[in-house]
This record gives sequence, C-alpha cells and structure tokens, in this order.
Amino acid sequence: MVADYLKNHKDSKVVVKGYASPDGNLEFNKKLAAARAESVKTMLVKKYGIKADRITAQGEGIGDMFTENSWNRVSICTLED
Repeated sequence: MVADYLKNHKDSKVVVKGYASPDGNLEFNKKLAAARAESVKTMLVKKYGIKADRITAQGEGIGDMFTENSWNRVSICTLED
C-alpha cells in the first residue's frame, strides 16, 4: 500500500521507523530496529522502484506500542505529502 501511494503521489515521501521488542540485549535490539527500517527501505527501492531519496529509515530502538512484546517487532511507515 505504501509503494502504491508513493507511485501515485510523486512528491510524497515516507519515514520508516523500525522497532524491536524489549526481549534480549538492548544494544542488539537497537541495531535490529535500525536494520528493520532499512529492510523496508531496501524493499521499496528494489522491488517497487521508489527512489531512495524519498525514503527515510530510522531505528527507534525498543517499541512499547503493544502489550504483546513480540508485536513491537515492527516497522511503521508515515507518509509525508
């Protein structure tokens, strides 16, 4: 859905924020959160042909949006017009 939106709105950009659960080593989880965001960016570029300069990937560290720890292992995309 994000790729379709970006293809149809050529001036829009997206910020991808990666998160990890609190399980395990904090430093490793920070790296994992950044890698999660970069993975989404890579997919948008390579699979869907979105220009890399329209995508910002950020590792946000430990997520706490959800009560189930494993659900916090996510990347969240925010579109910017």
